Amino acid sequence: MTTITLQNITRRFTDDSGQSVQAIDDLSLRVREGEVLALMGPSGCGKTTLLRLVAGLDQPDSGEILYDQTPMAERPMEERGIGMVFQHGALMPHWESERTIGFFLRLRQREHEVPERVRRISQITGIGMEALMTRRPNQLSGGERQRVAVARALARDLKLLLFDEPFSNLDAHLRGQARLELRRLLNEFPITALYVTHDQDEAVTLADRLVIMNHGRIEQAGSYRQLYDSPVNLFVAKFFGHPAMNFFEGEVRDGAWHGENFGGYPFRRDLPDGTPVTMGVRPQYFHLCDGGVAGVVDSVVPYLSERRNLVTVWLGGERWAMALPMGADTPRGATVYCCIEREFAHFFDAETGLRIG
Repeated sequence: MTTITLQNITRRFTDDSGQSVQAIDDLSLRVREGEVLALMGPSGCGKTTLLRLVAGLDQPDSGEILYDQTPMAERPMEERGIGMVFQHGALMPHWESERTIGFFLRLRQREHEVPERVRRISQITGIGMEALMTRRPNQLSGGERQRVAVARALARDLKLLLFDEPFSNLDAHLRGQARLELRRLLNEFPITALYVTHDQDEAVTLADRLVIMNHGRIEQAGSYRQLYDSPVNLFVAKFFGHPAMNFFEGEVRDGAWHGENFGGYPFRRDLPDGTPVTMGVRPQYFHLCDGGVAGVVDSVVPYLSERRNLVTVWLGGERWAMALPMGADTPRGATVYCCIEREFAHFFDAETGLRIG
């Protein structure tokens, strides 16, 4: 295992039009020994660029990357102990799986260890890897190719393992199975890991800590609960969590927040009247109530995994979604009365996007 420290990393590129693009912008981050850290963010936010910098496949324009407090530039590539797993597995097309998994062990005259490594991986995941050993990549399914790619990485006595959306090409069922298998492997093999993904369920399942990136910067880092319950700004609140958070524009008046339909919630008295504030509320913190805000049901979408319906309601110029029990009487077109659990509402400065309370 190893600790990775990034100090004030900046990386720029020149695009096809000749314009300079800031891919990574003065970013600092520490990946702890033995930690699985997930990198998330919209396309183009710098996740894969950051992964390539940590791997040594690219160099920063400024800043420093440390491996166990040693500058990366001072440690030869062969001594870094880094492995990567990509979207497509990147397997040699003419090699059987056994040769692929054992390649790096053979280089070190340790070929005899391959059967035991394969047996251990099979035991941990519950998947019979032995059945795949004589097959070439074109004889493997997408899920099987990724299992071989992960087994190849774990057979190498690595210190750091980098994943770049390894399961994005699998269908939903296989993706769920693959991430559970990988979680079991990461629990058993002592290794530090960086994991790039667009899939929030995948990040929550696999990672000890999550990092949300945007425009080459870190917006917030923390546990799933920290990001979900205490987003530091509007970007994180909009990006993280599903079903998505609802947002309502409003302002402060007489020490209370007031919006178009909801309002009157006690708020900070130190803010002057007229201060624009955006309120955010997750769908599960709405409920039906007598005397609440009236709205018309626009759609009802079942969330079977949570045994709830996502009910979208509109009134005037606002729409909001509520996560309600499946038995709730909310047919499309019906008028319903909605209340908010005020203690779970989030408030953000409408101009800066920063969280305020």
